[in-house]
Amino acid sequence: MTTAMVERGGGDMGYETKVILVAVADIIQTSKDLDEAFERVAAMANAEGVIVKKRDHKAREKKDQ
Repeated sequence: MTTAMVERGGGDMGYETKVILVAVADIIQTSKDLDEAFERVAAMANAEGVIVKKRDHKAREKKDQ
């Protein structure tokens, strides 16, 4: 895993934010599909009490039509 994208930018970005972005990017790159990536990101967020819920895309698609 490379972190070049984080090291080049965001001079005023906090270290914690950079670590989180790298972790999320790694999860996306190494997951089999988006459902797995979502579950892994949600588990990481929920470790600190942040509740991440999956949106119902089918309901949204119907609403948009």
